[in-house]
Amino acid sequence: MPSDKKQFPGISAILFYPVIFVLVIFCIEYFGTIKNDFMLFERMQPLWLFAALISQIGTYYLNSRAYQLLLLSYMDNTIFSLKELFQINITMLFFNSTVPSVGLSGDTFFSKLLSKRGISATRSLAFILFGLLVVYLSRIVTIELIIFAGLFYHFPHSFNALLITGIIIYTLLSLLMVVAERKKVFLYIIDKLK
Repeated sequence: MPSDKKQFPGISAILFYPVIFVLVIFCIEYFGTIKNDFMLFERMQPLWLFAALISQIGTYYLNSRAYQLLLLSYMDNTIFSLKELFQINITMLFFNSTVPSVGLSGDTFFSKLLSKRGISATRSLAFILFGLLVVYLSRIVTIELIIFAGLFYHFPHSFNALLITGIIIYTLLSLLMVVAERKKVFLYIIDKLK
């Protein structure tokens, strides 16, 4: 006897049409911008494209190597190969660039990968915070090098104001990392994340 139950469409079928609608609106809205990108691409010199690609690949490689060294020093074992870290790094930088979350969406992705490899949430979050501290410290060193260069070259006043604002923000973020590193604050964050 045939069943009279109606079958409802799956989640993917329900989401398909709204996603297509959003994509069409996006293409209509930004087609002029995309056209400008194609015009710029036609005027570009191949040597500069090659240099940009090599620089980008170098960035991914150096970030992957930095994560590998951090993992080796922090975890005492290799849980990701350099090739895996290279692929993870591309994904992390993509998430950090596309998802508006102050650059933490890529770190969230990496934290989930660490937990899949058996790293506890506490150690994973500590590693992510340590990585962020290293990033902020490297940016502070870069800012200090720019200030040092400013002794020999005169920068516009607006640049100096922006530089001082950056120093203040990075100092506050570094202090936040130090506070978050304390066990009591750290455990409170872990409890809230669960």
